Amino acid sequence: MSIEAKQLVRIAKRLVAATGYLELGMIQHALDQLDSLTSRGFFEAEIKILRGEALRQQNRYASAATALKLSAREASSPHSKAAWLALSVHCPSNGSRQRAARSLARARGDQK
Repeated sequence: MSIEAKQLVRIAKRLVAATGYLELGMIQHALDQLDSLTSRGFFEAEIKILRGEALRQQNRYASAATALKLSAREASSPHSKAAWLALSVHCPSNGSRQRAARSLARARGDQK
């Protein structure tokens, strides 16, 4: 069964709300919006990117890296590029400059 139009609108609104909360520094509110999504469909990659960013802002680096890696591997371009880019920004704060460089190369399309 495919996601109905009302569900798509609801998911899109929650993603916009989560993005806004992240921009305002209201991290837990953003995570609450993301957690409230039960049916995700093709929004899954975007949800994982936002979750990864929220977790990074909470200094939960390992969980953030996991969410971003899953998003990058599961998503199609351009979403995968956004996830690899986010992971490249995350990695130096997690102490791995080499992993950051590899993630940036993937975001640029230089490496598979």
